[in-house]
Amino acid sequence: FVLLIWPALASAQSRFTADEAAVLQEGLTTTADAFILPAYEAQAQAAATLVGALDAYCSAEGDIATVEAAFADTFLAWQRSSIVMLGPIMAAEGPMRVQLWPDPKGFSDRAVRAALGAEDPALLAEGGLEGRSIALTNLSALEALVYDDLTPETYACALATAIATFQADLAAELVSDWTPGSAFRQDYDSAATGNARFASVDEVTRDILAGGVVYVDRLRKFKLLRGLGDAQGAARPERTEATQSGLGLQSIEVSFRTLADLYD
Repeated sequence: FVLLIWPALASAQSRFTADEAAVLQEGLTTTADAFILPAYEAQAQAAATLVGALDAYCSAEGDIATVEAAFADTFLAWQRSSIVMLGPIMAAEGPMRVQLWPDPKGFSDRAVRAALGAEDPALLAEGGLEGRSIALTNLSALEALVYDDLTPETYACALATAIATFQADLAAELVSDWTPGSAFRQDYDSAATGNARFASVDEVTRDILAGGVVYVDRLRKFKLLRGLGDAQGAARPERTEATQSGLGLQSIEVSFRTLADLYD
């Protein structure tokens, strides 16, 4: 299918007839309503639950198992919504705002250690992580805190809550942007006739397809081959995703199910 329509997609000016563009627009709108928006809603709900779980745990009123379960839900929800490679998620540093991985130079670990060493109260204030390095505000940094003997009523616990809040706010913004009636959705839903954001429906269709291609390549190259290696005896488990939380295998499963659901 991609090969058949690629010549049409390669042009900045649509080669589709008005009827063909309308059919594609209907498919894109259905994809937004039935797949993209629900994926972001699940991510936002999971992240909000994680904030609540950390609030309770850090006040010595909750348990770490609840925090870990909420982190897993948030992390796996992102594995689904990360197939979306267009729209608001691509702003600023893009998807790395949510998950910085692979991180072969250990930027997230270093950012966490530096923050714990400095114990800057400004990071814990409302909005204190806005504009800070994505190495500190992403899910990999949060994983490092949650799964490292996190102790209630400590700076580390408060920092984990701040990062979770940052992620919850970001996910809520994505939900708002993809909700019908928003400025972005108005442009997305009218791409067939062209607008200031999208010149034609071809551009949006290209972005949807490109997101799937990148997603498949990341699944192959990073989630599978990075740990397994490409030859017998070359496996390096420490290079797999989410080693501290043990969510790597579930992440792979979610990725395959995501592809199937998006194709549907």
